[in-house]
Amino acid sequence: MVLAESLQNGYDHASCNGTSDSAPDRGRNPRSQDSVPCGRSIACRAFRELIVPPLALIAGIPHGLYKRVREKPACHGWRVQVIPAHPKQAGLRSIWNRVMRDADDSDADGVHLLLAHHRDDERSEFERMVCGSYRVIWISRESSRRYGTEEFKEEIRAALQFEDRWRATIRPAIDSPLLLPETAFSASEPVIDMWRRARKVCQERDGLDAVQKVVGRFKHLHRKEAIWRDTRELHFSRGPSHGGRHLPKGRRCKFTFNLPDGYHFDVKHRAGRPFHVSDEAGTTRHFIEYTNIDPHGYVRGGR
Repeated sequence: MVLAESLQNGYDHASCNGTSDSAPDRGRNPRSQDSVPCGRSIACRAFRELIVPPLALIAGIPHGLYKRVREKPACHGWRVQVIPAHPKQAGLRSIWNRVMRDADDSDADGVHLLLAHHRDDERSEFERMVCGSYRVIWISRESSRRYGTEEFKEEIRAALQFEDRWRATIRPAIDSPLLLPETAFSASEPVIDMWRRARKVCQERDGLDAVQKVVGRFKHLHRKEAIWRDTRELHFSRGPSHGGRHLPKGRRCKFTFNLPDGYHFDVKHRAGRPFHVSDEAGTTRHFIEYTNIDPHGYVRGGR
């Protein structure tokens, strides 16, 4: 059984040298704490949302190194968890379900996956399975073999410092165009790659300022009278929550932003004409009047 140890207490990250010997009880869903009857449950939940740090989930570290090194990397303002590779199989494939389960169950203010995999040509497969919910940062094979060294710790600190800047400049807020469904929204050519660039930007690729400018230009081109309008004259307006309908696991976040329950877009043609959109799987869906679609492109009904 693959064991994971976590720096779970976000309050202990007063410096980038803090560590923890405690491991979480993975038999429980961290979100289940929200359902404990308590007269202060709403206030407790709101307070926790303000102070729970983001999660840096490091996965795929060689198992032998992980077993030998007891000191885990840490960084101020981050909760850090490490899931090593399986002792008999290098890379991510044998532990991927565990990685995604821990990410989906996390109550952190966003999950950033720092992944090590032995085959570079398989990286895009794992990125597709993340579906844009979380940030993906790749750790090179050479770096993963330095796990436990000061050099590795410094690399992790540098990566998380970049992620801090990404969160401050690119990470979406409630009305960001990054929350629009990429498969369904037909963007203008100059900004058509906005979502991809926000996903892919890293220390070695693109630049935060450049991506920020693309997001700003997207708003200028497609935001009309508080409604998002694409090149086909489809209107995407944020719809009512329909009773706080819960999003399934894996779709509760986009670009690490925790989506409110029921978050979706009401889509219709500007002139009331029939229209079509592509859903999350690339399937063309036809509608006469309207549809509801979530930020990941899942169609929730329509007519």
